[in-house]
Amino acid sequence: MTADPTFEIAEYISSVTFEDLPEAAVANAKVAILDTLGVMLAGTRLRAGRQVIEYASECGSRPVATVAGTRLRTSAELAALANGVLAHVQDYDDRWHASVQTLPAALAAGEAADVDGRELIVAYVIGRELRVRLDAQFRAGRRGDGDRSTAPGWRGWHETGVFGVLGATAAAGHVLGLTARQMATAIGIGSSLASGLIANFGTSAKSLDAGNAARNGVLAASLAARGFTAEPTILTARRGLIEALCFPGSRPVEPVAASLRSGFHIADRGVEVKPYPCASGTHQYIETTRMMRDKYRLRPDDVTEIVLTWDADDTNKRRFATDELEAKFSPSFAVIATLIDGAVTLDNCQDDFLKRPDVRRLTAVTSYADSADGFVQIRAADGGVYREDLMPRVNYDTAEERHAKFYECAAPVIGHEAARGLHEMTDGLERVGSVRELARLLVTDAR
Repeated sequence: MTADPTFEIAEYISSVTFEDLPEAAVANAKVAILDTLGVMLAGTRLRAGRQVIEYASECGSRPVATVAGTRLRTSAELAALANGVLAHVQDYDDRWHASVQTLPAALAAGEAADVDGRELIVAYVIGRELRVRLDAQFRAGRRGDGDRSTAPGWRGWHETGVFGVLGATAAAGHVLGLTARQMATAIGIGSSLASGLIANFGTSAKSLDAGNAARNGVLAASLAARGFTAEPTILTARRGLIEALCFPGSRPVEPVAASLRSGFHIADRGVEVKPYPCASGTHQYIETTRMMRDKYRLRPDDVTEIVLTWDADDTNKRRFATDELEAKFSPSFAVIATLIDGAVTLDNCQDDFLKRPDVRRLTAVTSYADSADGFVQIRAADGGVYREDLMPRVNYDTAEERHAKFYECAAPVIGHEAARGLHEMTDGLERVGSVRELARLLVTDAR
């Protein structure tokens, strides 16, 4: 086989070992894995999460992999599907959304194959690396950088599902020990299964993009291991994945293969752990409202008008929320929830909260203004008008913050003792003899 970029990527994926990972990559991978396991468990609290659990349960299959936050064990594919949806449905996962396909795929395939913790780390890291590198090469444009018309995301392709399936394929393929040739074929299979649309943001289908990518990654790797065929040069092939997503020649794939061998993104850039269970685009509104709430001593009952800015080109947001998933993409909800509770939380990002009289009243006095300058403006009952430019978003940067988030997510579902055990096992994941030990701690008697 010639040195085609697809094969170069496949060769890289199949050759990386635990010893190749720098200490920072392993340490940051454990941060991301713990965070993802936590938000996966928190996903069982939302209706869409429960629906995918019910679906997986009704399908019935050989019980080889665990669905987080349940007693359900099912096929590796169905477990990857369910856990991928659960990991993404709260929109609480890390900012690159590079864990919600790769970890569920690696975890499900790894539990079925009974691999150790070191192999899980490697599979997760290389799946994440491929996902992030593809994102960097082909995402440019959705936020206005470069020529937006040539970017798949600008035209509606959701990278979490489209490129996420290749990250999941890499993770599952590594667990299954695919050769470079088999991995190239798996990438070809996974490319035919790549999908996801940005118009579905604010609905259950957004998290399905992650779950479907995880499931299809396991499927692609499993079929390739059995000799199933696909085009092994799919990324550069005529009418292959990249040509189908991009205008011919506008975004070459060769830099992706080269960048994988240049170092580890997770070691150099770390993991951006989100502090709020909602889309990143709403976090600036939360930070700004938190500041205004304290600075001007604003009380929800005293607010008579809220004016927010709206970017007409930003199709990722919902002006007003009608359910708990739309709330995660609504600037107005972010401001209202923060005025009432101090932030968007797992508790207020729920259907019941939206039905409250105080939330409905504040929604009724909220409007949007078209403006090049992002701001939040609040009028109080005493006639005061307070306006502040949007503040930058922040991340959880300390271990204490990240651990508190994990227990907030995990303890209500599996109990504090199991959550502590999961935390300790993830901290020493490279010493865990079987991924099945980790999976056992994800089980609850509640479902």
